[in-house]
Amino acid sequence: LNKTIFSGDIGAEGDYYDNTYRVVYNGYRGIDSTAVIDGITISDGNANGIYGSGYGGGMYNGYSSPTIRNCTFENNMARYGGGIYNYAAFPTLKNCALINNTAYVSGGGLFSRNEYDYKAAYDRTIELHHCTVAGNTAPQGSQITFAQEYWSDESYIKIYNSIIWGAEPEVYWCDIDNYHQMEEIPRPIDYSIITFCALSYPETGEGNFVLSRNNTGEINSPYFTDPVNNDYSLQYDSACKDMAIYRYAVKEDILGIVRPQGIAYDIGAYERLSSDTTGV
Repeated sequence: LNKTIFSGDIGAEGDYYDNTYRVVYNGYRGIDSTAVIDGITISDGNANGIYGSGYGGGMYNGYSSPTIRNCTFENNMARYGGGIYNYAAFPTLKNCALINNTAYVSGGGLFSRNEYDYKAAYDRTIELHHCTVAGNTAPQGSQITFAQEYWSDESYIKIYNSIIWGAEPEVYWCDIDNYHQMEEIPRPIDYSIITFCALSYPETGEGNFVLSRNNTGEINSPYFTDPVNNDYSLQYDSACKDMAIYRYAVKEDILGIVRPQGIAYDIGAYERLSSDTTGV
């Protein structure tokens, strides 16, 4: 399989300090879900600047809500939102892997900030379908941070058939003000749906279950193939195998493999090939 890679490693190869701040910038363009980003790997952005240059190493969405599918965000860095940063933006992610990204402050894989006074002409809902958000790091929200000025039924967060796996705290929910001061809150159950997901922490929602933080060796281990080298495909023994729900399923995985391969759909971006016979 030949990857199409958008890389921020534009200077000395392997030196993060001279990488571009962000690899993909959808800033204040008002694009909606008809704009589709499909089948690319976005890597090596380093948004380590101040103010706007510190957000979204892989992708920055400002007032823009594209459809992102079959994409991998890996090895990106930022102050906020190592993989993706959304500002008053509500993208839909399908079959995406946000893996091994880093945020120096919050939202290792994804940081999503909603602005209450932003009047969008399209749906104010961020959705994740069959995504793998794993192995990212940040002091707050190692995998995801959701921040809003005001929580209401005008804006929703929906996560289906996805994996969220990493160090505590994996998901950080907070109120936020104009100065980017954040105050942690409990998950706003009335304004968020997380269902049929595999998570490395207990989460309320139909069909959710807890994954071991040990990749292998336990009955509820995810058995990712090679997380150190960004391979988060599933092995035979994975607890995520055959555990997704058809109501929210995507018909192919991130690599174009037809779902389901087993008795049911697999959770996450990768469908395990039925020809695989054993884990290691």
